[in-house]
Amino acid sequence: MWQLTNQESEMLLRALERAPGADAEMLLAAASLRRHLDSTSAGTSEDLEAESTAIPSCTLHVCTSCRPRSAPREPREERPGLRLYQAVRAAIEASSLKQRVDVRPADCLSLCPRPCGVALSSPGAWSYLFGDQGSNAHDIVECVRTYLGSTGGHLPRDRRPETMRANILGRVPPGLGVPRGEGT
Repeated sequence: MWQLTNQESEMLLRALERAPGADAEMLLAAASLRRHLDSTSAGTSEDLEAESTAIPSCTLHVCTSCRPRSAPREPREERPGLRLYQAVRAAIEASSLKQRVDVRPADCLSLCPRPCGVALSSPGAWSYLFGDQGSNAHDIVECVRTYLGSTGGHLPRDRRPETMRANILGRVPPGLGVPRGEGT
């Protein structure tokens, strides 16, 4: 029987996760491979150190009503925002991030001139709003991975995927909405 090394498996997994037009069967295969890799790798002390300063979990909202002006409003199932939500949700489910990311549909993020929109947040960390995401599920997942590996949600421009560098529409400092004295 032919066996792959963990490094070869990781390369194959990345190729599956990045495959344009990946269908549900491919994403399930990728999820199975990711679970296997996660269960067989013990992690180095460097990995454990990074995990201790990383963000434990986050929420990713994807605007399901987003559509370019030229796209019809109905049927709603064909809106690019809903398709992006479905693709991102499937990609997260097929990744090692599954337990750390809550992908939620958002009825509207009010980014109508810049569809499709996503928002990334975690308690005590910077929150981000991105537009112009179209069918960009892979880069969104990579940005979430970077966000979770950051300290305090700090996402410098050069660490974000290329397609998410010019499309940031805003970021919100951590701690907003926390009553005075409770967050300090």
